[in-house]
Amino acid sequence: MVLVMLAGTVPGDEKPAAPRIYAYADLYSGTVHLVRDGTAVDSMPGDYPAFTSTGRFLVTSTREKIFAMDVTTGAVHERALTFLAPAGCQVSRSLVGDEVMLVAPTLRRFRLPDLTEAGPVAAALPARLPGCVLGEAGGDVIVLVSNRSGRQIHRVDADGTTRQVGPEPLTPPGSHSAPADILLTVAAGARLAYLEDNAAVVHVLDLETGVDTVPSTAALGGPGPAVEMFVEDMWWSSAGVLHAMIQTEELGEEYRLCRVAGGAWEPVPTGDWEYVRDRPGGGRLFVERSRPYGLYEDGPGGTRLIAESVSGIVTPPPSGPFAQ
Repeated sequence: MVLVMLAGTVPGDEKPAAPRIYAYADLYSGTVHLVRDGTAVDSMPGDYPAFTSTGRFLVTSTREKIFAMDVTTGAVHERALTFLAPAGCQVSRSLVGDEVMLVAPTLRRFRLPDLTEAGPVAAALPARLPGCVLGEAGGDVIVLVSNRSGRQIHRVDADGTTRQVGPEPLTPPGSHSAPADILLTVAAGARLAYLEDNAAVVHVLDLETGVDTVPSTAALGGPGPAVEMFVEDMWWSSAGVLHAMIQTEELGEEYRLCRVAGGAWEPVPTGDWEYVRDRPGGGRLFVERSRPYGLYEDGPGGTRLIAESVSGIVTPPPSGPFAQ
């Protein structure tokens, strides 16, 4: 028998691999479940789940409370909210480091995991809030503000210094863009994607320069947009490619998984799915469109049903230790 020891380690000191984690929302119960290594192990109330940049904490919220779970232990902390999200915001919350940022109506900070309040942020945002917190970029907070000039995007750093990014207004008068149509990512650089005209046009802003890198009509298989287009889900893959599940009504209702390529939406072959996420370590997760709305893990070992009645999935950032 030959024993091989790695330099710098002794038997029993090897660190176990970080678990593969993700979360899904239950369609009927208003509950979010944490899946660790293929098994649902913990749950908590709330909607719009999101992981911190390291993947260590999972955060959800209801109209009355915010919840935070330590994914390594399953411990859940909660805090009552004495304010409501601004009108028109689907969700107004961002995770910056080990803090949760909310608009209430000024920017307020809550430390993870116990959600103790760390105080307000003295951001010089334009008047006529409400605004919506969209996400994080390099430790800064990205905020959407609506006023008489239209919707604007502002980047706020830790000391409250604020600068506007992108065009003003964000979308031209008469467009159908709404706060729920705006998505932020820090994958492959700080970029923000948003839609107008019911997804007929997609924009991707470089949050460092404010330059619109995809100022193009997102035609689907033709010279112009579909008669009607509605985005069911929009996300960035682990490779930094913008994807969306789009409902079109060109020749009857049809759902397509698309990605941005060459400045336009490009269809991607897929099954009858409503949500799908690739996994940095290989494989993918998907939720079927029809009842019973099953969530499946698809990988080298085959396809396995994880849960039913699933209304959405969320994975940790691809750069964190829990993304495998």
